[in-house]
Amino acid sequence: METISTLQGNVSTINNTITQNYSELNTLKTKFDDLIIEGIVEADIRPSDLPNSFTDQPLKFFVRKKIVQNNTFVNAPANPPQANLIEIVLRDPYLNVRKGDYVIAIKVNNEYRPISITGAP
Repeated sequence: METISTLQGNVSTINNTITQNYSELNTLKTKFDDLIIEGIVEADIRPSDLPNSFTDQPLKFFVRKKIVQNNTFVNAPANPPQANLIEIVLRDPYLNVRKGDYVIAIKVNNEYRPISITGAP
């Protein structure tokens, strides 16, 4: 029969394992939440700024990150205030982007690239 000391040790080990698993789960959730973002283009973009070929200098622009909160599309929390401005790198010469466009972007090689751009009205 196990002693109280052994049982307490087992409980302590299980608690440590649960804490570690919870921490790893939170890290994974954060990484997943950062993998794909959505937002609205903040600045005016001139057509001449857009790349003309895949070898051109990519266009970098910012979107204001958005989230759904209480069934409402709102700006993501930001601390400091500009923390929800996300830099997007456009390498595709066949995509057009303007101020006010809705963008969904995915992180590739440590930069966000648009996978969908929906034109503003």
